[in-house]
Amino acid sequence: MDDTAPTNPPVVPAAWGAPWWRQRQLDPTGPAFVPGGGSGNETHRNWTLLGTLGRSERAVVDPRGLVTPWEGAWSLDWWVGAEDRWYLPAREATVRQRSVDHAPVVETVMRVHGGDVVHRAFAAAGPDSEPWLIVEVENRTAAAVAIALAVRPWGPTGAARVGSVAMDGPWVMVDDVPGVVLPQAPWRWYAAGAGDPGVLASVLGGAEGDGAGAEGPLVCPDGRAELAAVVPLPHTLVVRVGVPMAAPAAHRRSRAVAPPALPAQVPSAEQVASGWRAQTTRGMRLEVPDASLATMVEVARRHLLAVAGGEDLLTWPQAELSYPDTAVVLEALGVLGFADEVANVLSAWEDRQALDGRFLGNDRRRDAAGAALVALANHWRATGDDELVDALVGPVAKAAHWIDRRATSRRHRRDPATLGLLPDGDVPGVLGAPGVSYHDAWWSLRGLEDAAAMLRGVDQPDAAGEVDAAAQRLRSAIATYLAGDERRLGTAVVPVGPGRPLDGGVVGLLDAVLLGVVDPLGPQATDTLEWIRARSVVDDALFDDVGATGLLPGLTARLARVELARGEPAALARLRWLAGAATGAGTWPSVIHPRTGGGARGAGCDPVVAADAVLGVRDLMAVVSGGVVNLAPVVPEAWLGRSWEVHDLPTAAGRLGFAVRWHGERPALLWELEGAEPGVVVRAGGLDASFSSTDPVGEVLLGPVGGTGAAVAGGDPDGGFQ
Repeated sequence: MDDTAPTNPPVVPAAWGAPWWRQRQLDPTGPAFVPGGGSGNETHRNWTLLGTLGRSERAVVDPRGLVTPWEGAWSLDWWVGAEDRWYLPAREATVRQRSVDHAPVVETVMRVHGGDVVHRAFAAAGPDSEPWLIVEVENRTAAAVAIALAVRPWGPTGAARVGSVAMDGPWVMVDDVPGVVLPQAPWRWYAAGAGDPGVLASVLGGAEGDGAGAEGPLVCPDGRAELAAVVPLPHTLVVRVGVPMAAPAAHRRSRAVAPPALPAQVPSAEQVASGWRAQTTRGMRLEVPDASLATMVEVARRHLLAVAGGEDLLTWPQAELSYPDTAVVLEALGVLGFADEVANVLSAWEDRQALDGRFLGNDRRRDAAGAALVALANHWRATGDDELVDALVGPVAKAAHWIDRRATSRRHRRDPATLGLLPDGDVPGVLGAPGVSYHDAWWSLRGLEDAAAMLRGVDQPDAAGEVDAAAQRLRSAIATYLAGDERRLGTAVVPVGPGRPLDGGVVGLLDAVLLGVVDPLGPQATDTLEWIRARSVVDDALFDDVGATGLLPGLTARLARVELARGEPAALARLRWLAGAATGAGTWPSVIHPRTGGGARGAGCDPVVAADAVLGVRDLMAVVSGGVVNLAPVVPEAWLGRSWEVHDLPTAAGRLGFAVRWHGERPALLWELEGAEPGVVVRAGGLDASFSSTDPVGEVLLGPVGGTGAAVAGGDPDGGFQ
C-alpha cells in the first residue's frame, strides 16, 4: 500500500465508492432510491456488450465507463485528478456516452477542469487471437491530469468477490490472477479491504506527493479487496490498459511465471470500429429523413452481430434465450444481412432436439418446437436456402409430429377439457402464470404451417400433407376455444388462455398477429388492441401489467409493428419512444424503470429488444404478408415532401429496394422486388391507398398527399421523428 497516504484519510460517504447504479439506489432523495440499497441493481441495469468476432468471450461497459471483463467478475473503474479536484464518473453530471461509429466500441466523455477526459472501451484480439478488453483514457484538457484505475468488488448487476489484490510490476493481480496490465508500473497505488476506509479515500487524500506500494498482496477474507493504480496523463496523450477476457482459469499462473505483457499490436479504438463497419455492409440499408431511425438500425446491426457467436447467441449474463426470442433475433439478423450467421445457429438445432421431436431447454415451454420451425422458415423464405432445409428435414418432421401429438394426446394433461391445444406449461413472464395458453398454440400453429411449406419445398409432399392436417386440427381447436371465450367474456378481447380472465397477459395477441395467424384488422386484434392501449400503455410504451416490473421496450416495438400492419399512425409514437429510450451507446435493457429510465430487470443490453427495434423499423419501411408488399404503410408527417430510399431488404417476397421522390404534393415511387414469385402485389398504403401493382419492377407517380406543403415549409430539418 502507498506508505505516504495520510494517516487520517478523508471521510468519504459509502455511496461515493459504489458504482453508478448503487449510488442512485442509496440516494433517498432520488427516484431510484431502494430501501436498504437493494441486494443488486434494480434501477439502472444498463450496459453495452463488448467482444470480438470468432470468440465467445464477452465483457460489458456501464453508462459511466465501468468495465467488467466477464460475468460475475470484478470491475475496472476510472477516476480523474485535475488541477482543482478528483472527478468520479459515477457522480459527475457532465458524463455522456456514445457508440463509436455505431460499433461495440464505447466512448465515455467526462468534463473536468480545463476540458474533457475521454474513456474508450472495446474488445480486440491480440496476435495469438486471445481476446483482450482494452481501456483507453485520453486527456483532452489543457493540462496534465492523474488517472486512477481501480479494481472494484462490484459489477453492473451487484457485488463481486475479490479476495486479494497486489501489484506485480505493471500488472494488477486479482486473486493471484493477472487482472489488469498498465503500460508500466504505476506512479502510486493503494489497496484496501473491507475494514479500511477504502481506496477512494486514499486516492482523494494522497493526490499530492509521492507514493509507493507495499510488498505482497492485500488479502480480504470478506471478498471486498480493491486496488487503485494512479498514473500521470499529460495533455493530449492516451494511456492504454488491457484486461485478459479469457476465464480466470485460462490465465492463472504459477508464481514463478511472469504474466504476459499487453500485446503491442492491439488495434486502436478507431481501427476496431472500422473493422466492425467492414463486417456490417450487408442487408437492409436506409437513407431516410430521420437520422435517429437510421442510427438505431446501424447500432443494432453491429451489436447484434456481436451476439451471433457461431452456433449460439451470446448474452450477458449468459443465458439461453427461449426459442421464440431466438426466432426474433435470428429474423432481425437475417434482415440485416447476416444470413450465414443465422444458418450457423440453425444448422446446430438437430443436436438440440430430443428423439421425440421436442427441442431441449426448458421442458415446460410448449412453444419451443413451433418457434424453432418458424425461425428456420423465416430464413428459408428470405434466402431460398433449400440445402439447409433438406439437411434438417428429419428434425422438421419430428418437431411437427411432436406438436401434433402434444395437442391431441391426453397424456401429461391436467385439464383434458383443453384437448386440441398444447398442454399447460410455462409462458413468458409478461403473460402471467403457467397454464394452457394461446401463445403456445399460435407459435405451434405457425410452426406447423411453416413445416408443411418447407417439406413441400424440398419435395416431401406426403409428409407435408400430414403436417397440413395437423395444422388444420390445431387451427380448428384454437377457433373453438376462442369462440367459447368470446361468449364467456362478451368481448373479442383474447385472454392468455381458454377460460382465463382478462389481464395484462392479453399482450400475447401481438405475437399472434405478427406470426400471421390472427388477422390484424379482425375483431380479435381490434378489441384486444383497444384493451391494451386503454390499460397497459404509459407514455406511449407498454407497461408490464402482470409483474409490474416496468416498461417493456421489446413489446412496445411489437405493438408498433401490429399498428403498422393495421396502418395506424400510433405506431410512430411507439418507435419515437423506443429511439428515445436507448442508452447513449444505443442499446436497451429488457425492462425500463418508468421513473429513472434505467434498466429495471433482466439484461442490461438485451439482444431481443434490439432485434424487435430492427423489425419495427423494417415494418415502417414495408410490411410483407400474404403475398402483399405494403411499402411505407405509415408515413411520418415530417417525411412528406422529402425523399427516402431503402436498399437490399430481404423479405419473404424477394429482395426489396424502393425509393420515394416528390413532384410537388405527389410522390413518385420506384421499386424493385428481386426474385419475387408471380402474383406478388405491391402497395403503398401510407402514400396512396388506391395504388396496387403486380409488377416486380416499376415506377409510378402517386396521387397527392395532404399536408405536403406544410411539411416542406415547416418540417424539422432532421426529419422531425424525435
